[in-house]
Order: sequence, then C-alpha cells, then structure tokens
Amino acid sequence: MMTPDPIIDRVLFTDGIVRPVFRDGGGNRYVIDVGGHARCCGIWLRPEDTDVDLPLVVPAAEAP
Repeated sequence: MMTPDPIIDRVLFTDGIVRPVFRDGGGNRYVIDVGGHARCCGIWLRPEDTDVDLPLVVPAAEAP
C-alpha cells in the first residue's frame, strides 16, 4: 500500500479556499486543483526566514 504524501502546511488562496500543501518524495510542493484531480506544483510557502504569514502568490507564467 502506498503512503500518501505528507501535508506540510495549509494556505489560504485568493479564491477564499484553504488548501493543504503537500510535499512529494522528491521534495516538490503541490496542491490539488479545484477539480480535485491534478497536482499543481509550485512555490506555495514563503521562505521560513521571512516574518510575513501570508500566502505567496506566484502567477502561472512564473511557476516552475
């Protein structure tokens, strides 16, 4: 049986939904899309050394 990826945080998105942020075995962070089917990889959390406790918004054109 496959172990699910751990939830590393939860982030409030601009659509007002709080989504869990997961980390896969390769260290990539992702959220699940609105339909609940696809992984949306990106930079979802601010670096730990910042004082701001807000979501980091990355436009699609800049996302890895």
